[in-house]
Amino acid sequence: DVNRFFGEGNNIGSELAKGEFILFMNNDVTVTTGWLPPLMRIFQVHSDCGAAGPKFIYPNGLLQEAGAFLDEDGRSIQFGKYQDPSSTRFNCGRVVDYVSAATVLMRKKTFEHILGFNFIYEPAYYEDTELCLEIGQMGLKTYYVPESCVVHHENATTSDPKNGLQLNNIVEINRKKFVDRWTEYLKTG
Repeated sequence: DVNRFFGEGNNIGSELAKGEFILFMNNDVTVTTGWLPPLMRIFQVHSDCGAAGPKFIYPNGLLQEAGAFLDEDGRSIQFGKYQDPSSTRFNCGRVVDYVSAATVLMRKKTFEHILGFNFIYEPAYYEDTELCLEIGQMGLKTYYVPESCVVHHENATTSDPKNGLQLNNIVEINRKKFVDRWTEYLKTG
């Protein structure tokens, strides 16, 4: 009966998970055929993989994200945003700063080691970014996996007025929190 928001809701769910891997996926994602095996395979191919995320496509067919990077101000640079997802540039796997937790796969023990999503970002935004950087602090990497593709109806839940979330300025508030915590990383990478 209580909205536990993104981080806490996923943390609660992960506590109940029984498998070696956990997958976080937003309720505004539609999967495509064969989306999961490439995400699983990257953990076999790269022993340093801590998290893996797919190519995110908008419902109109344009690219939302082919992995993401951070600028010195903690702003997200979604690689390829609004471009053609079939472009060669976006079909090469790579290490990235982070992938959106709209769909992200990792080992459960990795998630537990970093103590899950950080509640300081409640109700939403930047908890996935910090999660991937925390994984990096473990010596692991975050991989963009272009062979995996999902359709993401970005912000479908948070922007729906009937949910009453009123998140007008939460991205900027949480960006400032994030920058305070990760200033050195943002300066040096």
